[in-house]
Amino acid sequence: MTHSHHRLLSRSWLKRTVTPQPLQHSIVVVASYMTVGTLALIAISSLFCLFVGLSLLDDMIRLTAPHRIWLHMKQHWLQLDWTALANKLSEQLTSLAEWERQKRAAWYPHDHPSYHDGDRFHDLLFAATHLLNEYVSKQTTRSPTG
Repeated sequence: MTHSHHRLLSRSWLKRTVTPQPLQHSIVVVASYMTVGTLALIAISSLFCLFVGLSLLDDMIRLTAPHRIWLHMKQHWLQLDWTALANKLSEQLTSLAEWERQKRAAWYPHDHPSYHDGDRFHDLLFAATHLLNEYVSKQTTRSPTG
């Protein structure tokens, strides 16, 4: 068996064992969806744990802190400018959405499937921004001083 014949056999074996391109693409898509699902599950679980922890902290403070201190803290919390906070968060989400769209345009051509998958994320960010802007506009029309 000659050296070139051996090289030809090893290449044909390699071609048979390499997975076809469509299968590789579907594996990547499934893996990316599983990753996104896992991250969403982690985020939801973390928020749940955060709210349970805050609830426990609230109960502990109510039981241990004197009533007057608790009322002072609660009054201070209610005096926060939630409208300005929502407006700032809306601005940050808008900046994030535009930055993400620019990066995606630099990474993928317009006809690539990942480019269009990113449009869904972009639309989600703009929907959240729209809701925050509606909240801010309703709060500012309700109280002309705020």
